Amino acid sequence: MGVCTLVVIGFFWVSGGLYGNETMVSSGPPLIVFLWTVLAGLCFALPNALMTAELATAFPVDGGQVVWTAEACGPRIGGHNCFWVWFTNLLDAAVYPQIAAKYVSKALQLGLGSEQGICLAMVVCVAVTNCMGLDWVTASQSVVFFLSLTPSLIFIVIGLGRLEPEVLTSTEGETDWALLISWALVRLHADCMLIAC
Repeated sequence: MGVCTLVVIGFFWVSGGLYGNETMVSSGPPLIVFLWTVLAGLCFALPNALMTAELATAFPVDGGQVVWTAEACGPRIGGHNCFWVWFTNLLDAAVYPQIAAKYVSKALQLGLGSEQGICLAMVVCVAVTNCMGLDWVTASQSVVFFLSLTPSLIFIVIGLGRLEPEVLTSTEGETDWALLISWALVRLHADCMLIAC
């Protein structure tokens, strides 16, 4: 894998674009949401990144946290950790086809039954691509990266013409702290999953 492939993998592991941030952005005034996101990242993700950099240097092998846990706690707990990391990633990965199917269904104004069909088609395409081997996965990632980033870039270009900088510094309005904290930590969890893997 090259640098471009690793960037694409990192992009999808961390955010996959602007999708899913609507709830967090609407949980409070813009300045509070932005400051909380930065503060939570510095307090939560930065220590994880530093720890991961140190452990990756100490144990320069493939496997990340699975290898580190096995080295520290032995093969039995290492195997147990490996299973739970796999299971967590499996559950996490199951969410994304559902989110994508909802976006596609709304964009094309399709009925409710179409979401399951779109989701199934995505899962089958990804499964077939994975069965074809790493070269196919690498090639398909560039296409998926382009398809998922293009709407974000279009929204950014459209939004730049309507940008009002004073709105970004606004602190007026209610803040739903529980919603803001939970969504910021969900986004940071994805960052830490990338770092750990």
